[in-house]
Amino acid sequence: MSFIVVPDSNSIKVIGHRYDTILPGPNTKPWLGEFNYDGHLLKVIPLIDSEYVTPFNVFNNPLANRKDDVYYYYARRDTGGVFIIPNLIELNLNTGEIYQSKLIINEQFPEFPLAGVFVGYDKFNNTIVLLNTLYKEDSVKTNIVLLDTLFNVIKNIHVQVVSKDVFAHWCKLNNDGTITIVDLD
Repeated sequence: MSFIVVPDSNSIKVIGHRYDTILPGPNTKPWLGEFNYDGHLLKVIPLIDSEYVTPFNVFNNPLANRKDDVYYYYARRDTGGVFIIPNLIELNLNTGEIYQSKLIINEQFPEFPLAGVFVGYDKFNNTIVLLNTLYKEDSVKTNIVLLDTLFNVIKNIHVQVVSKDVFAHWCKLNNDGTITIVDLD
């Protein structure tokens, strides 16, 4: 089970799946819950993305703050194909409103799974940074996508393979235009 916890000065917000055991079949949907620091549930809001019929899957990716209560989240979505597709979402963490959503398709290798690993937001350049990994043959390929705040792709960077065992988990767009990538393996 995946969930994301976001504490702030007044409450703790949790994004996760809420299971409905009354209805048969797959009926889990993403929800936003808010608790006070005494552990009392303040509210539960369904996260509904009007761009797609099916709900997105919550995955343990940290959120990236754009400003105030607006965050970017890199979820995953089952579109009925062979693989789950990374899904970039801009949402208000207070109201649960989803402002925009975009599937991030691997155009170069569409037959291989692309796993969205990390989302960051560079406030200096107003750029969204997406870190993706691609499992191809016996290696892991790393791909970074830079987008503007309207989700238009600025640049798609294929990182040179250093080792087939390197699996990047975090990245940052530096002020000089370079990118720092961290491997935790």
